[in-house]
Amino acid sequence: MTEEIIGGKGDSVADVLDFAIQGENSAVEFYQSLAAKVTDDAISRELLTFADQERGHAAKLRDIKESGKIMMPQEKVLDLHISKYLIDVESSSDMNYQDILTLAMKKEQMAGDMYRDLAEISQHEDVRSTFLALAEDEDKHKLKFETEYDEHIFAED
Repeated sequence: MTEEIIGGKGDSVADVLDFAIQGENSAVEFYQSLAAKVTDDAISRELLTFADQERGHAAKLRDIKESGKIMMPQEKVLDLHISKYLIDVESSSDMNYQDILTLAMKKEQMAGDMYRDLAEISQHEDVRSTFLALAEDEDKHKLKFETEYDEHIFAED
């Protein structure tokens, strides 16, 4: 499907949005699965909140698809670069809040990078713009996690 999205015959904004919706749905499943694994109730609730946010992102993308409006990048999103300097963590049942935020930041960074890479190789301007707007959304999600990390984890150290 990726080859179709970036320039093949099936290349359309609807295909891009379907791809993005699938990614958001995968993120929902990821956070729900992780919430079921952790033993700390507060962390489990936070992960379910992350899943709800991803569910909201999927709904936003479905609305855009149904309305036919093309997504356009709006602004450069601040990057605190916190995730860049953190060591990767594996999901496990004994994750603490710092691990959860680290995992979430890195997941959002990877999603944003993927959309930027797809925009770079896309042959259609509408699709390119949509990918860049999706990357911007992922950057906003990452900023939220970085800010949370800065306020709660760095403040403790």
